[in-house]
Amino acid sequence: MNIKQKIIYGNSTIKDIRLVVEPWGREFILEPNSNVDIIIEGNIMLGCLEIESNEEGLIIYGWAGSIISIYQNGIEVC
Repeated sequence: MNIKQKIIYGNSTIKDIRLVVEPWGREFILEPNSNVDIIIEGNIMLGCLEIESNEEGLIIYGWAGSIISIYQNGIEVC
């Protein structure tokens, strides 16, 4: 079963946050006091979204056949 889900992620810190989308290795720097829309599409029977946080930022892991897009102010940035 295919799904499409939107997650709004905000950076309320005073530092840049690095967003990494795996397994594609795409990166985006989220500036302080800004947010992005993370759109995930894919067959949930084949896997699930995984999110990891570390000192450098946020890592978003897709699964086989999934599509992850990041938008800021309606423009695709990653």
